[in-house]
Amino acid sequence: MLIGKKTILRPVEADDILHYYRWYNNQEFNYWLNAAWPVNTMLNINQLEDRLFSDSKDTTRYTILNENQEPIGTIGFREVDVVARSAVLFIGIGEKEYWGK
Repeated sequence: MLIGKKTILRPVEADDILHYYRWYNNQEFNYWLNAAWPVNTMLNINQLEDRLFSDSKDTTRYTILNENQEPIGTIGFREVDVVARSAVLFIGIGEKEYWGK
């Protein structure tokens, strides 16, 4: 767990699934996170669980909590290239009242 002044980062937990389901199936969130909104991007709960809890070593994901320890988004990285010293970083704030802050 990483604790900051206004947010906390912790690994994704099973209780986070409903938040992720709502966020990833929200048109506006998905558009800005993935730059697209085709209908086939909508995920059911089982697909989302597979994505979040698979043993894939390609993606590392954390849940962002507010100061009240309520989930507000996700952050993570993938495509780590140790030789090139690079990775893809993603941040998605799912709770709209926290956008722009």
